[in-house]
Amino acid sequence: IWREDLHKSALVRGSSLTVIDRLTDLARWALPEATIEEIQNCFHLGALLILKIQKGDKYLGDFTLFLGEDDPVPDTRILEIYGDQVALVLEKHGLERALQEKTTKLENVLKGTNAGTWEWNVQTGETTYDDRYLEIVGYTREELSPIDIHTWKNLAHPEDLVRSDEAVRKVLEGEQEYYAIECRMKHKDGHWIWV
Repeated sequence: IWREDLHKSALVRGSSLTVIDRLTDLARWALPEATIEEIQNCFHLGALLILKIQKGDKYLGDFTLFLGEDDPVPDTRILEIYGDQVALVLEKHGLERALQEKTTKLENVLKGTNAGTWEWNVQTGETTYDDRYLEIVGYTREELSPIDIHTWKNLAHPEDLVRSDEAVRKVLEGEQEYYAIECRMKHKDGHWIWV
């Protein structure tokens, strides 16, 4: 996403597509008129089309299409469709970049707190542990394979399992927004650790 050219914006006045007859009308504020005429003649330029790239009211940028002296103005509907597609690509790119930034921040928080994590897909039963979690409970991934929700339940202290099941139920039924519980897990060496 780039900064809007205020001189160009004054020419387009809110339109998504603007036709400008000569390069002089676009560039006279930036270049001497003689230079503009030389460029115009050297490249046999005709009209210029400025297409705003925007998503709703948000200006994302624009592009300028230079036509040759004898080139007809293309179907503006096609150009507007193209502009809409460019806007979608720019928006997608922005969302992907924001997601990557948030993912990186989350990874940094987890790494900085030295926390271990596990995930449980309630629908499929698939459960994954990160390396730090495995390190905390003293096992290798191979020692716990195949890993599923029963792996976690087998390591959990029986008294804490009751509280954990209740906390899961509350989340699944919408009584709580997220699952958070401290419980004891059986370390590979046989002692209980709090997680």
